[in-house]
Amino acid sequence: MLLYPPTMRAHEIENLAEGGAVQISPARLPLTLLVWGESRVVPILLTNFSVTEEAFDQNLNPIQAKVELGMRVLTYMELQQSSLGSSAYLSYQRQKETLSQRHLSGGGDAGRIGGLAQQAVTRPGAG
Repeated sequence: MLLYPPTMRAHEIENLAEGGAVQISPARLPLTLLVWGESRVVPILLTNFSVTEEAFDQNLNPIQAKVELGMRVLTYMELQQSSLGSSAYLSYQRQKETLSQRHLSGGGDAGRIGGLAQQAVTRPGAG
């Protein structure tokens, strides 16, 4: 389960807490990675999950549904230092820094956008 800890673990923690044996703390959830490109892999926490059934067949089985996911990117500070999630986040962050430097040095679309903006200013009504 990506949103909630297993119920067995929740009951264990509850029983130990009632006996004063442990302090209740958030349960560890499994690591979830959002892969949205070869160099864009980030650790996330699912914050919301919703399914809205929109169309049904003659037996009232859903045949069309809309799924909404809410998520938050976890940073290296929220993960164990030597974990896969921490490594994934740091790799993603390095990639963003590299792209940022490339744009600052004029190697990306920023130069072209600046040029288009300059053309629009010097030639009003063009475009």
